[in-house]
Amino acid sequence: MRRRNGRSRGYFIGEGARLRLLSAGLLITALALLFRATSHWAVRILLPGIVLWQLLKVPDLIAAPTVEASYLSYGETAILLAGAWTLFACLANLAPSSPFAFLTTERSLRLARLYLGLWIIPIGLSHIVYHEATVLLIPAWIPNRLFFAYLTGAGQIASGLGLIFNIFPRVAAYAEAAQLWIYTLLLWIPAVLYGPSADVQAVFGASSGPRMPWTALLVTWFPAACALAVAQNTSPKSPS
Repeated sequence: MRRRNGRSRGYFIGEGARLRLLSAGLLITALALLFRATSHWAVRILLPGIVLWQLLKVPDLIAAPTVEASYLSYGETAILLAGAWTLFACLANLAPSSPFAFLTTERSLRLARLYLGLWIIPIGLSHIVYHEATVLLIPAWIPNRLFFAYLTGAGQIASGLGLIFNIFPRVAAYAEAAQLWIYTLLLWIPAVLYGPSADVQAVFGASSGPRMPWTALLVTWFPAACALAVAQNTSPKSPS
């Protein structure tokens, strides 16, 4: 039981317990994806869970439709949904009579690619809109950080447009995955090993805690893996 503004709110289980249960569920699902015998069950659990997570982002879009950060937050989850959607289409192994069999068709894979392309555009745009924060996230040893802040944003926008308009869609998806892994390599792995730099702390706050680099690493790594899943299931010239 908690109190906020003088009113109490009850929970069936505490917030910490819910987070631990969610983490355990995600870990079990991730492990199940590694084995052919359990992968079809894993994707059947994974996709609905991420759909629900995506829906929880909708109120932010409605509440602040003119704030780019709302679209950035939605887009970060959308990459995960596109990856889970693609894995479901490829691994769910549903019977043709299943009401969800339409999610395993080539058309469904195409829609997952379109969804990825649509929502990585606002992620790239955020690099430009919030260029001051983006500059601080680029390692200080890289010259002309403002140029690279705009370049990374333009690169993600280009990947999104390639997926939407079916212009070298496999290259576009691979490029998105590569960009995210480059961010992981240059920024978050050093932050995990040596601690976040003063510039990174300026963006996230000096009191963000020791878990922040690990969280940021995983939040970048997992979307990269999802973009890779889309790329690996995209033909070089996908049909319209």
